[in-house]
Parts: sequence; C-alpha cells; structure tokens
Amino acid sequence: MEENNYWVEFWKTNQVIYRESAHEKVGRTIKGVPIRDEDWRIVLQDLEASMELNSEDDVLDVAAGSGVISVPFSKKARSVTAVDISPPLLAEIDKIGGVETILADAREIEFEEGRFSKIVLYFALQHFSEKETVLLFGKMWRWLKPGGILYIGDIPDAARKFSFFNTADRQAAYFRSIRDDSPIIGYWFTRDFMEKLGSYTGFSSCSSLDQPSEYINAHYRFDAKFVK
Repeated sequence: MEENNYWVEFWKTNQVIYRESAHEKVGRTIKGVPIRDEDWRIVLQDLEASMELNSEDDVLDVAAGSGVISVPFSKKARSVTAVDISPPLLAEIDKIGGVETILADAREIEFEEGRFSKIVLYFALQHFSEKETVLLFGKMWRWLKPGGILYIGDIPDAARKFSFFNTADRQAAYFRSIRDDSPIIGYWFTRDFMEKLGSYTGFSSCSSLDQPSEYINAHYRFDAKFVK
C-alpha cells in the first residue's frame, strides 16, 4: 500500500468506525474514553465564535467523519456540505439529515470557485502529507468566497511531539510505527509552516492559535485560522 493511501484504507475498513459513540468512531478519545458531550459543546461554541458562523453561511466540512461538526453547524448555517472517504461514517450523518454528504477523497474533489463562505477541517490534517496539504490549501482558497474563513483544528504540533509520546513505551511504539510504516497519529506540522503556507496560498490573514487548556488535546495540538 502506498503511504499516502494508508489513512484512506484505515477510515474505510478499520473497526474503530463501528464503535458506539460519534467521537469513538473518529478516534477522538483519551485512553479509549470518548470526549464528554459537555466538553465537546464547549469546543463547538469556541469554533462557532472563531469562524463567525451565521445563518447566511455555506459551510464545507472537509474530512467530516461522523458529523460531530457538520450536524450541529447545519442548525445554524444556511447550508453544510460534508466530505469524507468513509461510507459508514457519512451514513451516520445521513441518519440525522440536514447535511449534504459527498463520498469523496478531499485530495481529488473539486468545487466551483467561491462556493463556500466557511471551510473547516478538524482533527484530520494529520492524514495529509505536506505536499497534499499544500495542494489542498490551494483548492480550499479557491472554494472560499472573498472574506471567507478557513479553520484548521486539532493540528499535531511537531514541536510538542514528545508531549504526546511521553513515556518509554509510547516512544518505542512511535519509532516502531515509523519502521513499519503504520503511523499512530500521522503527519505533524509546525505553526510556522501553517502560517507561511497560508500566506503563500494567498490568505490575507494567517494565525496559529493555542487551544484552551481544558481541551483534551491541548498539550500537543493547536488550531489555525485563515481569512481570504
């Protein structure tokens, strides 16, 4: 299997996608325990505020997974489109309704210029290589309306990699994953890379953001916001 298709196969076939809760299905857990609903509501409120979500927005959720962002956003935006490569995960969104779901690889899909006012990619950038990220940024910039906002959330911070792999056992597992080409997290990025990529792509404003300390991944992840 080619490295850049590892996560494609994972999110189509791994048994994690059949777990009980919407957060378990996408691996948003701590020691196997999914994030609590009340904690996730705080994340959503912060995300809505940062993205300036409103009833006139047409939102694209890239790598939408089980819809933990798409579904609540659909109640506050004019429209929400959810793209993902996993049929079982998109089926979870379809059960609820109110969201246009598209089964597609984000690296390959195309939309017309200026279709969306907001784009969110949360807890998924680690599945894209640096090259794929550069290419995807160019596409997302085109898909946004002037003044539109792109929000990338839960980015693995390369500078804090060993805040996650913080024990001898975890570090051994990390190095084995490199040796065996079976990544545990995926790709890691620096804040500088994200900000400079945003500027290179053409965004007028590019900023990396600390996550509040109460977020479950705040010790090793960050967010980034870009304005076209």
